[in-house]
Amino acid sequence: MYVTPRTLLAIIRLSQAMAKLSFRNEVRQSDVDEAIRLMDFSIRSLRKVKTAKNAREKSAYAESDKRDRLTMIMSQVRSVMTNKGEITIS
Repeated sequence: MYVTPRTLLAIIRLSQAMAKLSFRNEVRQSDVDEAIRLMDFSIRSLRKVKTAKNAREKSAYAESDKRDRLTMIMSQVRSVMTNKGEITIS
């Protein structure tokens, strides 16, 4: 995990919060370990969301590309039908 000053401060605050939840005035190693585990889980979940979002965007782009092709084909079919004076396709 990449540690920045901001990340370190978050781990310290989470550790303090874990100690307060246990009604203690001092932070233990287990509190720090739990804070680091929470930060790691948070980062992993963000990566999953980002990956899923990219997959959805790619899928949406491919779907819109298909619709654009379909729209072009249908407009060409309509123009051919209009030129021949036909109203329906058998």
